[in-house]
Amino acid sequence: MNAFTRSNCSSFALPDNPQSSKNFTGSLSKMRLLFSVLLLLLALLSNQTFAVTKTLSGTGTLGWGTGANWSPAGVPVAGDDIVLSAVGGPLIVTGGGGLAYLSLTVNADGSARDITLNTAVATTFTSATINVDATLIIASNDLDVLGNITGSGNLNTGNLGIALSGNINLTGTMAASGGIFLFKAGAAQSITHGGGSPIFGNITINASTVVTINSDFGQNGNLTNNSASDF
Repeated sequence: MNAFTRSNCSSFALPDNPQSSKNFTGSLSKMRLLFSVLLLLLALLSNQTFAVTKTLSGTGTLGWGTGANWSPAGVPVAGDDIVLSAVGGPLIVTGGGGLAYLSLTVNADGSARDITLNTAVATTFTSATINVDATLIIASNDLDVLGNITGSGNLNTGNLGIALSGNINLTGTMAASGGIFLFKAGAAQSITHGGGSPIFGNITINASTVVTINSDFGQNGNLTNNSASDF
């Protein structure tokens, strides 16, 4: 019987297995790719901002740009949802604005309340809801609504303009005494309200926009119809 010597041991080796080496290399590449994807997702999430519902409630004159007036505390940023609530009397909100926010919700405390939006610059909302007993008054700068204005409250734009990409569907009243109304959707739009005779200075209808008026709605200035359809 041959003795098992050190020299025999040193020459002993496992046979090469190319398939195992290939599988290991492939698995390592997949792990590296997965790790890179996870790092990318973490970086994207760390830079992403999430909408916060910001509520300003009370009576009298309150500043939009005062963080302590909002709950949770802090001045709203672009992409936030805005809630304005008149509690105990009419509410006037001054300053601020100028960004693109998500929804605007206007509330009253069970009694008829005026909520006056007196922003420093024109403000954009994705949609607006005016709830029962509340009257939203636009007192400075035009209002830009990318979606619908709905609810059971009232809307008064005074002599200021409004740019609308959706519909107005209010069971409350609508009032206006000038300004420009811009139908800008490039699609079907409609106006429905529960009363009032809003009169705008000028009305402009963008191309490809079909407007249906279901309630009183007029102008004492110019009508610019860039659409092929009748107004």
